[in-house]
Amino acid sequence: MDVSRFWLQVKGTTDLKRYARKDGFAYSVPTPQALRWARSADPVFIVLWDVSSHIGFYAEATKAVEQWVTGSGAQITIRFKPENAFDTQAVGDLAWEARLRHYRSLLLHASEVDDPEDLDELRWSLGLRVSLGLDFLALIGVISMASDGAVSVPRITSEKILGLATQFEEDPDLDAGDADPIEAAVAIVVVMCAQETMGNVGLPGRVLSGSIEALLAFIDLVVVPRIRADGVDGVESEEPRSKWRLRSVD
Repeated sequence: MDVSRFWLQVKGTTDLKRYARKDGFAYSVPTPQALRWARSADPVFIVLWDVSSHIGFYAEATKAVEQWVTGSGAQITIRFKPENAFDTQAVGDLAWEARLRHYRSLLLHASEVDDPEDLDELRWSLGLRVSLGLDFLALIGVISMASDGAVSVPRITSEKILGLATQFEEDPDLDAGDADPIEAAVAIVVVMCAQETMGNVGLPGRVLSGSIEALLAFIDLVVVPRIRADGVDGVESEEPRSKWRLRSVD
């Protein structure tokens, strides 16, 4: 079972051309129903589907419905863009959209600290952010996570990070900005793995930063020691980038 979910509201027709407009397609639904879709805790996508030709298009409720309508009448028109064809690829993209929205919401909650001087609350916030970040990293294949929650970093991930960090250190034409080479390398690896897994679905900034934070917490305990154990020339670990301690199981 996936940790996130989304809903499809399918409207079937035997004549899709009936709903054609210059800018795509349009379908009207009762206003109360449209507003329930738009305000749902889970993402809702409306699909206009031709049962004869097996062709359809989708629209996201939160973007297709004006949520604060006044005097709009008994119905609201949902508009479907021609580029939003509903097919196998679209289903996969929508699933990733739902997952990313879910993780972004959880990370936002984890970042809410009422008292910045309360050490227990800060530890709770850090622990939850790292846990969520690791969970997402496992989802996109950056790390491995066993059924009992034990985490390990595959050699291929370590080598990618090391290789990129070395390039940042040795190539004067590469600029890591204010980040150290390891931090910059981690960010690139996370983005690369996300693109390989999610395709064209964009990675929200909050999810990206949470994932980077979680992986950096593993650098001194997992990545660098594994690089050394493999006999590969690596960068020396200095002060731990995070005092958070998690167990790594190979």
